[in-house]
This record gives sequence, C-alpha cells and structure tokens, in this order.
Amino acid sequence: MMDDLAATAARDRVLGSLDRLDASRRRAEHTSIGASGKRTSVTEALLARLSASARATPELRAFASQVAVGNTTWDRIEVDADPVPPEVSELRSDPHVDWPTNWPLHADEEPYRIPWQ
Repeated sequence: MMDDLAATAARDRVLGSLDRLDASRRRAEHTSIGASGKRTSVTEALLARLSASARATPELRAFASQVAVGNTTWDRIEVDADPVPPEVSELRSDPHVDWPTNWPLHADEEPYRIPWQ
C-alpha cells in the first residue's frame, strides 16, 4: 500500500513536470527574438554611439576619431574609411536596418554643401 502511494506521488510529480515543460516549450515557440518588426535607420548619431561602445572595432574607432577632428563625415564612411569597418557590412546585411540611400558610395561623390559652409 505504501509503495502504491509513493509510486502515485512520484508519477504525479513527473507528470506535473512534463506539463510545466510543455507549457514552457509552447511559450518559447511563440516568443519573438530580435526586433519586433521595427526597423532601425542608420544615422550619424547611431554610428557615433556604436563607435563609442566597448565592442566597437578599431577600424570604427579610428574613423570616429577622423570624424571628430573634422577630416570626414559619417556619411562618407564607405568612401573614406580604410579599411571599411566590419560594422558597416553587418549593418548593410541586416534586414531590419535601413542604410541611407543618399550617402555617397564612390570617392567622387560629394554631398551637397551650402556655399557658406
């Protein structure tokens, strides 16, 4: 009799654990990882924040220092950076990131400047 009660209690604990495991699995399957459809636009401010992060590559930090002294601008990162920081290709390949279409892609492209600048 005592063995039957112990076995029943053990079986109930196992079945309860399986139910909790199944509920956790269902929650995990319906959890969205990553962006929830929200797209991120690359801006000069975003690139500046990335370059200031602890995980920024040396190439991105070097380009940020060139921007800081006024030798270039963030919109020319693909043209003036040598080498181009790996963050650029990562951002360009991310389907949730919009890269600005008006940023120059070639060395001879200059952004429009107001004459008194």
